[in-house]
Amino acid sequence: MDSEIFEALQAPGTFEKTDKGKVLVKTAMIQLVRSKCESLDNLLASIPQTLARYELADYATEGVQREILTDGASAVVSEVMRRTRIELRKSGLFPALVEELARRNADCISRNFRDEIKNLCDGIRSLRQWLSGLGIVIGDDDNSLWFKSGKLRIAPKILEGIAPRFTIPVGDKDLKLVKKLREVADLLKDIQSEGITVLDTQRQQGAAGLMMIQRSIVSQMVEAKLTDEAVLTEIMRQRR
Repeated sequence: MDSEIFEALQAPGTFEKTDKGKVLVKTAMIQLVRSKCESLDNLLASIPQTLARYELADYATEGVQREILTDGASAVVSEVMRRTRIELRKSGLFPALVEELARRNADCISRNFRDEIKNLCDGIRSLRQWLSGLGIVIGDDDNSLWFKSGKLRIAPKILEGIAPRFTIPVGDKDLKLVKKLREVADLLKDIQSEGITVLDTQRQQGAAGLMMIQRSIVSQMVEAKLTDEAVLTEIMRQRR
């Protein structure tokens, strides 16, 4: 599992009361996913900026930008050739010459531009794969990406669906269990204050330096491995 996801899942959630009942909001996961979506948005927004930087701003149409996501820089090359052909055909040139000039025009597109577009597409693809691993699929269609102010953006409904995806309903039974666990924890704390080991601990064993787990009384009791007499014996041993 991705370390970022693991840490976010391990982070405590926020307990809230809503109109629909009590919920546990996995705030860290929501923030992590939103940050990934923001990074994806920034990469999408940089596509027209990159085109403009290489004097290709006229090709930053919605159609070309969507094609770039699947075909990379070749989408721009194809569009340059297509438009060049249209213009040259108006002059009445021979078809073979038109094709040659269109190709030469497309060959003028900078290698640096092609590399930048490749890096952008790789970054976008990586973020999409990361999000899809959590069931958040962002495709190339209008349901996933909106075209706004000359840029592709993640559709609002996808962003709005992040918080509900990581909001867990909490029932009264769950809350009662938490209360019981808290009571057990408080009791164990009192027992531990008497000098009794109640939690499993690691300790170095032997000359080889191997780390061994020292099983606590509680762990063994839970597994029904100790009789009452055995528990009493262990308590007396630890108090010596």
